[in-house]
Amino acid sequence: MMPNRVLLTGAGFTHNFGGMLASDVSAKIYSLIKANKLKILLEKTDFEDAYQTVIESDEYNFNEKNELNTAIKSVFEQIDSASKDGLDNINTIFLRDFISWFGNPDESGFIFTLNQDTFMETHKDHFLGIAFDDLAPGSTISDHNLLLNPFDQKTIRVVTYENFEGFRNEKEKGFGKRKNHVFYIKLHGSHNWVIKDTPEQLMVIGRDKINRLTSNTLLNWYFDIFQTRIARNDTKLLIIGYGFNDHHINETICKNANIKIYVINPEHPKNFFKTLTGKPFGNEIKKLIHDGNYYDTDLPKLIGNGKTQANHYWQQLQFDFFDRNKLSLLL
Repeated sequence: MMPNRVLLTGAGFTHNFGGMLASDVSAKIYSLIKANKLKILLEKTDFEDAYQTVIESDEYNFNEKNELNTAIKSVFEQIDSASKDGLDNINTIFLRDFISWFGNPDESGFIFTLNQDTFMETHKDHFLGIAFDDLAPGSTISDHNLLLNPFDQKTIRVVTYENFEGFRNEKEKGFGKRKNHVFYIKLHGSHNWVIKDTPEQLMVIGRDKINRLTSNTLLNWYFDIFQTRIARNDTKLLIIGYGFNDHHINETICKNANIKIYVINPEHPKNFFKTLTGKPFGNEIKKLIHDGNYYDTDLPKLIGNGKTQANHYWQQLQFDFFDRNKLSLLL
């Protein structure tokens, strides 16, 4: 039986392909804001805290709330646009292998993300041979105006809870049976998801994420899946691009004393671990990242770009995390 290998990604993952880090998102949103009141707030805090403050406070009127929402939506659309050509500078064969190895021959694999962009969905056709399922109920429509701009096509997922229990039960039946199948789960929703018959976007940002996601039928199910997979004693968790800022995610991870954590991050190890100790449950997580399991590199350098060779961590990751023997290595 193969170990329970899980991938968790944050903003730094998409940043490898042209996306933005959280700090970049805050700066971009600030540049789009016109209302002085909002600008002053964004100068004091990041966009997630600002969003929570504006949405919950009566001090901000409808126009100000709408302006901030519109700016956030616009920036996520820019991230999607910037990352459309993100695979141009990476070895797509090794990337396909990397993703496919999370779906092992014994059972389905799981990739969890805190990102709300659509990079993985956009490029899933590059992962040929991988059964890729984003576990989102509902239908996909195109939201664009062909007369104004025939190239401005945006895909919207209309999420419905009609017969949700049947949808959930059917998917869960396949969790342990669908071999070489990868489920891609967006724990905090997606900027292009809307709830049917409402103007509400299904994405969780701001403070108090745990209460907001557990109060939503779909996202609460996602979090249950995450907790179940992480709790297994044979779990090997690979983390790419996550800043360890979310209390509920960190708490879930460190509850499993047997978990083996691997991290891909270009930051120098000394700086990374120093910063980690100041994050929620940071000291506990630090103890679970064993010596040699921190790879101070980024994904393009790790697997190469077709012109440059994969670096030494690529082989090490295959041995240590994926347990691949020398005969199965694709060098």
